[in-house]
Amino acid sequence: MHGHADDDELREGIRQGIHDSTEVLPERGAFLQLIEFRTAQADKLEPLTGQWATEIGADRTARWTVTGADKDNPGSYVAIVAFPDYASAMANSAHPATEKFAVGLREICDGEPVFRNVDVSNSVTFSARGAQGT
Repeated sequence: MHGHADDDELREGIRQGIHDSTEVLPERGAFLQLIEFRTAQADKLEPLTGQWATEIGADRTARWTVTGADKDNPGSYVAIVAFPDYASAMANSAHPATEKFAVGLREICDGEPVFRNVDVSNSVTFSARGAQGT
């Protein structure tokens, strides 16, 4: 179907390409924004984020984002957005696409989201080789 056989050779090739990565781990001096929010419309968050990414395009300064549901508090979520530094985060926040995203987020939230601004002071990656930090 995809032009290759799903066999041991293919699987071994994939296994050899898998390795520990620290590329997404923010380094000391980076900046994180944590957004805590409640919503009964979590299914609307991914399309909202996709729309923001398309609209901001090459002006995006965010490196990555992760959103998770609070297992102990149904309907509660936390999003973590990583930036190279505080100035990059502020430039991102001032962009019209981010302002539009914030309006959309507030529309799907039950109450106001809480924003936490975090300067990264340390980061550690745990792997088979042990802990590696910045």
